Amino acid sequence: MWPEASAGILAITLPFRTSLTLVWSRVEIVQVIEWAGNPHKGAPDHDGILHPRKSFESWEQTVLGHSHRWTTEQKQAARRLRRSLIADYQTQQLRELNATLTATVQERESLIQQKDFLIREVNHRVQNSLQMVASFLKLQARTSTNEETTEALSEAQHRIAAIGLVHRRLYRGDQMGMVDLSRYLEELMEELCSSLGEEWQAQLRMVLSPVSISADRAINVGLVLTELVINASKYAYGGQAGPLYLSLSVTGDRLTLTVSDQGRHDINLNGSGFGTRMMKAVVGSLGGTLTYTPLSPGLEAVMAVPLDINGPASAHEDIPDGLYS
Repeated sequence: MWPEASAGILAITLPFRTSLTLVWSRVEIVQVIEWAGNPHKGAPDHDGILHPRKSFESWEQTVLGHSHRWTTEQKQAARRLRRSLIADYQTQQLRELNATLTATVQERESLIQQKDFLIREVNHRVQNSLQMVASFLKLQARTSTNEETTEALSEAQHRIAAIGLVHRRLYRGDQMGMVDLSRYLEELMEELCSSLGEEWQAQLRMVLSPVSISADRAINVGLVLTELVINASKYAYGGQAGPLYLSLSVTGDRLTLTVSDQGRHDINLNGSGFGTRMMKAVVGSLGGTLTYTPLSPGLEAVMAVPLDINGPASAHEDIPDGLYS
């Protein structure tokens, strides 16, 4: 029977992942209590009248199912044990969590290193491929006797340089897949000015607001800027250096690139050349607009595109006939 083995119980519960209860038990202590007379005697007689107890002889009572009481110190010890076990359990849980986090961080760092290696390899191969194409174009331009062909090959070199520069900036950037457009355009203009002639550097004025965009969109913006600068050099100044203004600004969710010059645009073209067609396609892929405004003198070109789009959107380009090919 349980009273003989466990007549007194002290228990603590432990809120572990699997709930646990610790139980202490005490054996039964049989007690014999001596009374001065049988308390059950002296009951009312059959007539219902309560009479005085007739005997006060010693009477013993045996008490079963009880144990010694738990002392205050014992209860406090149980509470301290509970707190200690819970603290140890929580410490162990933290250690396991830290071990898991450490393993996750190490795995992530390993993946980052692998990705960094792949980016280095891809960047190296892309740069080599672009450099090879640029070298072929340069060699072809040197051997060509046709001035128009030489000029077209030189413009193609500028376009390839614009793409290659994005890849270099993409690898150096902290944000994977993102490019600081202002820094990219600044470096692009340095390369263009170096290619077109060092005297262009003194004529260039730039106001560029910092903004980060995806690498593929940066390539498109760089291609448009390259075309606008080449056109200004060809048609505004006849290949000579002249004042050139470049600004990059962000208003709300739209990006605005402005290129203006102070040259004379006397050549009447039908606007169906490769450069114009390429800019229309590029601006269209960005979901933006490209507009031209005649100045006195000069021309201002403004490209406005959303900072981010889910997919290509149709674009409206207001390119007056007779300005650029």
